[in-house]
Amino acid sequence: MNNLLNFFLFLTAAAPYIGPPAGQIALDGVIENNSGRICITITNNSEKPLDGVAVIALGSDADLSEIGEFPFRLEARSSSYFRVRSQSASGSHYRLKIVGPGGALLLYRTAPLRQVSDSSPATEVDLAPPRGKTPLVGGPPAVARPSEEPPVPEATVRPKLLGSPADPNSYAIFFELRARKPLLRAKMTIRAGKFSESKPVSIDPAATLQFQLPGGEAFEKVDYSLTDAGGREIVSGSIALDQLMDDDSVTVLDVRTHQPSYTIGETARLTVMLEGRSSSGYRLEVVMRDYNGLKMFVDQRSGDGQTALTPQEFVFILPTEAQRPLIFEYKIFNPESGLLFDSGEFEIPVVDKSL
Repeated sequence: MNNLLNFFLFLTAAAPYIGPPAGQIALDGVIENNSGRICITITNNSEKPLDGVAVIALGSDADLSEIGEFPFRLEARSSSYFRVRSQSASGSHYRLKIVGPGGALLLYRTAPLRQVSDSSPATEVDLAPPRGKTPLVGGPPAVARPSEEPPVPEATVRPKLLGSPADPNSYAIFFELRARKPLLRAKMTIRAGKFSESKPVSIDPAATLQFQLPGGEAFEKVDYSLTDAGGREIVSGSIALDQLMDDDSVTVLDVRTHQPSYTIGETARLTVMLEGRSSSGYRLEVVMRDYNGLKMFVDQRSGDGQTALTPQEFVFILPTEAQRPLIFEYKIFNPESGLLFDSGEFEIPVVDKSL
C-alpha cells in the first residue's frame, strides 16, 4: 500500500452486534425471511458443545417485539439451520438474542430481515411464548437483567470516504445520519490529528453531512461525535485507517512480462497481478510513456472486486520513436468513491538490438 490516505470506510452502526467476552463461546446467528417463513442459522465456532435458547423479535428498526423462543443444542464447530413451524415472517427488521447456561447473554444482534428463497433442509422448531424472565438452560430460573440488553441507539451514523479523481490526496468524509426521533439543532464534530471541524445538522428522520479533510497529511484515525442541542453526546466512533485499508482495498501484487526483454518495435505483453477485495469493485488505469513523458499507450479495466481477482493483460507495440526508458504506470481506484487504492510504475525491459 503506497499511500496511507487511500482507504474506503464502511461502518454500519444500524445493525449492532454484541458477542461474548474473550475466552467464552464464539457464536454467530442470523434470521431470514425464507419465502414467508422464519429461518434461523446458528453457528457454534467454539471447541465445546453449547446448550442455549434463541429469543426472536420482529418488527421495524425502531419497534421490535419478541414473538417467542426455542431451545437448541449445537456440537463444537457446528452450524444448524432452523425453521419456525407455526409463525410466519413479518416486519423489516429482527433481533436475535441467544442465552446460555446460567442466563449468560451470548449473542445480541439487530439487523434488517433479509428475504431469501432457500430450499435447504431445516430443523423444524416451535416457538414458546416470550417470558418475562431470561431463559435459562440447566439451572434455576434467573430474572432478566435489563442492563444485559443494550439500548436501541437514538441515532445511527454511516460514514463513507469520498475522493477526488483529479487529486488522489484530496478527500472528504460523507456521513449518512438517521434518528429514531427528530433530532434538531444537533452538531457533528470530526477530529483527525490536529484537524477539527464541527457542523450543525438536523435529523428528521435522516440527513447527510460532508467534511473536507486536509490533503498531504497521513492520519492514523478519524474520530467523530454527534451531540444534541444541549451538548449531550448521542453517538461517537473512531476510524482506524490502517485496518480499513486491509479490510477493503485492491492493490497490485506484481507486474509481469511474457518474455525477459523486448526491443523497440516489438509487441509487449504485460500482466498485472492483483490482490485484495473491495465491496465497490475497482478501476485499473494504466499508461505507457517514454523518458520524455510522451504517452504511447492508455487503457483501463474494471472488476467487481468480490470474486477471485482475474489477472489483467495489456498488449501494445513499443513505438520506434520512443525514448528509453519506457515506463508502465498503474493506478487502482475505488469506482464508487474515487479514492486511490494503489499506484506505482514498472520499467519495461528494453534492450538495444544493435548490440
